[in-house]
Amino acid sequence: MLNEDEKETPEREFAENTSLHGFNKVLISPNRGLRTMWILAILGSSAGFLYMATTMVQTYFSYDTICDVKLSFEDKITFPAVTICNYNRIDSHKVTLEEWSALSPLLYGTYMDSPTLQAFLGLPDTPTAAPNTTANVTATSSASSATLDMADAILTKGFDVSPARLYVCHFGGDACTQVNFTHSFSEYGNCFTFNADAAGPLSQTIPGSASGFQVAINVVADSYTETIVTGGQTEVGLKVQVHDQSEPPMVTTCGISIAPGMHSFVSVKRTEYLSHEPPWGECRDLQLEYYSTYTLPGCSMECRSRHVQERCGCTPYFLPGTATPCDASTLFTCVSPVLRQVSEGVLPCDCPLPCSMTKYSTSLSFSAWPNQFTRDFYSTRFGLGTEYLRENLVVLSVYYEDLSSMKISQLKAMDAGQLASNMGGMMGLFIGASLLTLLEVSEYLGLRFAGFFSRKQRPLTVHVNPAPSLETTKKDSN
Repeated sequence: MLNEDEKETPEREFAENTSLHGFNKVLISPNRGLRTMWILAILGSSAGFLYMATTMVQTYFSYDTICDVKLSFEDKITFPAVTICNYNRIDSHKVTLEEWSALSPLLYGTYMDSPTLQAFLGLPDTPTAAPNTTANVTATSSASSATLDMADAILTKGFDVSPARLYVCHFGGDACTQVNFTHSFSEYGNCFTFNADAAGPLSQTIPGSASGFQVAINVVADSYTETIVTGGQTEVGLKVQVHDQSEPPMVTTCGISIAPGMHSFVSVKRTEYLSHEPPWGECRDLQLEYYSTYTLPGCSMECRSRHVQERCGCTPYFLPGTATPCDASTLFTCVSPVLRQVSEGVLPCDCPLPCSMTKYSTSLSFSAWPNQFTRDFYSTRFGLGTEYLRENLVVLSVYYEDLSSMKISQLKAMDAGQLASNMGGMMGLFIGASLLTLLEVSEYLGLRFAGFFSRKQRPLTVHVNPAPSLETTKKDSN
């Protein structure tokens, strides 16, 4: 039988009043067997909870992720930027023989004077112009490859989208001109981007090629100055890249080739990727030096520029940088080998995956071009024959085949909220506990510690019995 002091202990009070399941059953069980059963049940449930809690904590700190894919259909969809480059950097019909000679280190790897250049390429005395094209040819017989401004030379003597070459340009049924294109440089020379404005991009509202972007461009194949003998481009046509407005074009690695003499249809699909930073993912948004938004192409271009500046001491006209511009000879002898090493992975680039990016996948198809009435139209309006159209005209359509976009998100398999929710569920399932129960346990532990320290600091009380008096002793003896 418990005495009164034992009945009032904090342990007994806690066991009788706590919301933890089973503790009061231990006290009120009528026999030892039931009491033992409840003790074992409490221990088993506590062990189960500890096992599940440990598993959930391990799962949380493993930083696993899941992939969420969402496909949406919209009334209108943002149209991508379309960058167009020619496989030819310098048009022969725009340069004099002296200018061509000054550019020979860029094109052929070594400087050639006019007679040597003529013999090397089998040129006539004066470069001939391609039919039905116009160009401002300025004689600069005193130009030398060492002092020639490469950016200016490429800009003025290379590919363009003037009305003399841009025969057709439409978007969504509306006409476009060269003012709707934004110029940039690449290893292919001049490039021009349609719909480059990230602040106000165009949108396609009706699916299909008729509502997309369509151009017909003259590549002027007779004016190509590249040659396979010195490792130049051997193709004829355009290099096209479909990309997001926030990304600088990297046509060299991401472009698709479009040949003249046929109608090329490029169907695009838009996909947005959202990734997590470490430890759940591997994405990082770095601060770039020359671009306001971190993108893989922007990071790659800055990395290439740094490698070139460190090894060649200059900046190529097609890469960002503030170093001295590379001359024609350095571009061929130093810049090209360095960029080749970057592409091969010999020179590394630390460009992590951005946490948010938009990519456009392309599907390319072709049809024969032109038909009879189209040939008559170009012959009447531009004076171009059938053979010339097949060798020089690139007809391109870029469009959405449907107004859908995909969003792929990398999500945490378990975040802090889910961990807390799962822990609460397991606590309730196994031991009937909640946050308030934790307060009860805290209160009990607080009372026990307070009682322990109060007893430790309480002064010891010594009970001394008084000595018996003489009279008491006499009475006891009697």
